Amino acid sequence: MAHKIIVTKTVSRALGGCGLSRRGLLVMLMMLYEHLPKNVATYRSRRAPGREDDYFVFEVALSDNDRLHHFGFYIDDRTASGTLFVDGLMHITDSLEP
Repeated sequence: MAHKIIVTKTVSRALGGCGLSRRGLLVMLMMLYEHLPKNVATYRSRRAPGREDDYFVFEVALSDNDRLHHFGFYIDDRTASGTLFVDGLMHITDSLEP
């Protein structure tokens, strides 16, 4: 089944404020719009703690601008069949410098 991805405005704004380069942002959007729908069966089993009925967590790590970015996206897979709503974002960043 092909899944439609909808990124909420809140997540879109938060992602834009994470300090990624243009290239890094494009890679992250590719992960959401290309990788996630093709591999949703793999990630669906990773339910969000405390919100297991509504969300699963899609985790991505990305090296960009001399920093390692860790993302956790909350994906609503229950509201509409065939649609994945990217409804929440966790972001942690660490320096790659020793």
